[in-house]
Amino acid sequence: MQKVFDDKGLTEKVQLDSAGTHAYHVDEPPDPRAIAAARERAVDISHLKARKVSTEDFYRFDHIIAMDADNLAVLDAMRPADSSAE
Repeated sequence: MQKVFDDKGLTEKVQLDSAGTHAYHVDEPPDPRAIAAARERAVDISHLKARKVSTEDFYRFDHIIAMDADNLAVLDAMRPADSSAE
């Protein structure tokens, strides 16, 4: 997604980040197969490290996007009532 935004000149307008709802792989790099697949598309993700969504993310970002209903349920449960994120 970052490459798409970079290619469209939107990097200055949008801040992107990625995080999981569970802490299985915190501080680990992407799977080697994901790194290879991204590299085939001229995208370098080898520098990334996994992190877990934090409460602060609900104040830092305007939108938090869940990839499926299970992750959305986890995000809804952890979202502070006074957060600004949708």
